Amino acid sequence: MRQTMASIVIKSGGSVLVDHESFFLLSQKIENIARHFDHVYVILSAEKGATNRLIEKVAEATNADPKRLHMALKGETEYPEVDNHEVAGAILQGEIDSTHKLHRYLPHANILTQDDPLFPIVANSSYLNAVVDDEGSYARSGTLGVKGRITLVSGFGGVTKDGKKVTLGRGASDLVAGWIFTLTRADRLVFSKDVPGIYKDFGKDCAKIAGSLDLEEAYRLCEDGVLDRRVLRLFQGSKKEIVVGHFDEIEALALGQGKGTRIIPDDRPLGG
Repeated sequence: MRQTMASIVIKSGGSVLVDHESFFLLSQKIENIARHFDHVYVILSAEKGATNRLIEKVAEATNADPKRLHMALKGETEYPEVDNHEVAGAILQGEIDSTHKLHRYLPHANILTQDDPLFPIVANSSYLNAVVDDEGSYARSGTLGVKGRITLVSGFGGVTKDGKKVTLGRGASDLVAGWIFTLTRADRLVFSKDVPGIYKDFGKDCAKIAGSLDLEEAYRLCEDGVLDRRVLRLFQGSKKEIVVGHFDEIEALALGQGKGTRIIPDDRPLGG
């Protein structure tokens, strides 16, 4: 039986994209999910380790300090000497490559990467750690109204109004997924990770996966980086469901089943 939901957003983290076999397996899962929805948007991180390798390569090519470059991408410092669209584009290449790798197994799917100057996530020109331009992104959301059943979207970054590539900071593929979810008004957002959900008491013997969390709880528990906490700010006041779970479970999670952590939006202000 088909789901009544029209569309779904699936974000696949780089920790589960480790080789060609994992891309093939993801393609099979997406094909199965697509049978139940009018449209599936798949947001992709770079293959495991790719971004760190690209950062080291860019640092060597530009005589930059790799440690400082890492910090700039996290928003912990400024690095004006390399804060430009060429550096941002080189670091984004891992996500773009992931999108094309998955497309080999899903040749009928649509592709949206930052190589397209009309990429739907518009941001300001702080190239290494840009901030999403809400108004500009909503104005571009028409690029998401594509034909077919599946759209592959590269994560981590966006473009300026004049089409130059920017990164949105480390961990930002989650944020791109949140924005695609918002712009498409999709029915469900599933984050595919290498862990089965968000842990309570992480690092302790009593640690366990939370079956459900409100936004404030999720915001506090995601401080360890399981999910980019900026995503949660998008969903204050929303009625939509956010699910975090293991890669192996994404088909079940997409259909409202399976084991994972469900985040229940509310109107309360988030801390931090």
